[in-house]
Amino acid sequence: MQDAEQSSIVAVWSKSYYSFDVVDRRNKVFITVHQEDERIKGVDLRRAYLDVGIALMRRTGDGVELVDLKDFTNARQVELEANLDPGSYLIVPRTTGCTMF
Repeated sequence: MQDAEQSSIVAVWSKSYYSFDVVDRRNKVFITVHQEDERIKGVDLRRAYLDVGIALMRRTGDGVELVDLKDFTNARQVELEANLDPGSYLIVPRTTGCTMF
């Protein structure tokens, strides 16, 4: 999905997404995607982190609209903070599946 106003912003649908509703009043949400920590016993230390990001979308009568986008980062976690009005939302973890050095 490409943002109509900023063609450089592209959100890629994932087969895994999370849906939630905000009811009654405006709410602040914190969304975080974590990768497996290399400090955990048994984790393959040769595996590098993937580049990850988050797309936050709001469901509309016609489909979805992009609310916020955290661009790709090559780190253990990526975070997004947003103030959301009542409505139905989707969180889509994003990755190219590539490791950036």
